[in-house]
Amino acid sequence: MFGLLPGHEYTTVTVPLRSGDLLILYTDGLVERRGEDIGQGIDGLRRVLVSCEGLGAQEAVDRIVAEFTPEDNEDDTCLVAVRLD
Repeated sequence: MFGLLPGHEYTTVTVPLRSGDLLILYTDGLVERRGEDIGQGIDGLRRVLVSCEGLGAQEAVDRIVAEFTPEDNEDDTCLVAVRLD
């Protein structure tokens, strides 16, 4: 499982999802760049996600990938998008 480390305590949270919601799961390789604060990458992703409102899952992935190009990326990345209809 992603992020599980022995000896660390984790909490769980339930977030209700509604029809039309778009759930995006990603690893840090998408937003992390050498020499930059990871917060900058997360803020950039947040701006792209705002522009994804109303898009389907594949369209959102295409837009995110276009903004976070592999040339800028030195880390492996996993990106999953699920649209609830």
